[in-house]
Amino acid sequence: MPFNPKTEYTIVPTEISIKDFFEYKEDYVTRPSYQRKAVWNKKKKLSLD
Repeated sequence: MPFNPKTEYTIVPTEISIKDFFEYKEDYVTRPSYQRKAVWNKKKKLSLD
């Protein structure tokens, strides 16, 4: 059975500057509310480099 989710959102790609992203970050969803929080601490993340 194929996966065919309902289309609930219209995704429109747009280009924004990094400056605008940080100045107006409340306008952009960077982590959906349903996604879990970060599990690894900073030290573990840095060890991947």
